[in-house]
Amino acid sequence: MIQSAFTPDYYVGTGLLTDYAFTFRILRKADILVQTKTSGGTVTDLVLDTDYTIANAYVNNPAGGQLVLATALESGTELFLTRQTALTQLVHLEEGAPIPSSVFEEVFDRLTMMAQELTYLARKALHFPTTSTVVDITVEDPEAGQILRWNTAETMVTNVLASALAITHTVVDVVLAPADISAVVTHGLNDSNAKIIGFSSTFHTAFKVVSQTANDITVGLTDEAPAAGGTLTFEVAI
Repeated sequence: MIQSAFTPDYYVGTGLLTDYAFTFRILRKADILVQTKTSGGTVTDLVLDTDYTIANAYVNNPAGGQLVLATALESGTELFLTRQTALTQLVHLEEGAPIPSSVFEEVFDRLTMMAQELTYLARKALHFPTTSTVVDITVEDPEAGQILRWNTAETMVTNVLASALAITHTVVDVVLAPADISAVVTHGLNDSNAKIIGFSSTFHTAFKVVSQTANDITVGLTDEAPAAGGTLTFEVAI
């Protein structure tokens, strides 16, 4: 019986722990996809009985269980535990033979697990809202250096060079005085719909737009500038 939704488990390493819990039922040890992601973005699929182990007691356990890594998860490295039930049907039914109810229950549970996992994958994909009637949209194969846009019939997403879109943009450096908590980005594009599409700074991590005119965008910063001041770089486009 499956009475709860499926949600993968996620952890961030401290450099000290090897034991990590998974909160979902599995039908065999190989039904978990175990992945790590370093701070640099490198993703690695871990191998059962080489990089980690799972005790027999945690197989077919409604409460889930735990896996034990061969080495402690490094500090800052992320760990992802995702159920990945094998897409097979292993029950053989013989005509006229008695069939215990437990056999049927496991078959239905397995199908429910598969449906939950497919639903989770579907949630991670781009999709149209339920109020949309759009279906059967295709996307062209990727091409390096190109971006995606709708074709004129709005039936397909195609590749196009960014230069073909005639986007107007500019890069603006803003010098901050010590303790500044806002900045005015003067882009000179003469369009009140201009947007900030790029931002870099060695001391600020985020900003929010406070107001804008045809040629200026005023932003609020997450914290004040350092004692020596500093420079922010914005990319603005229309």
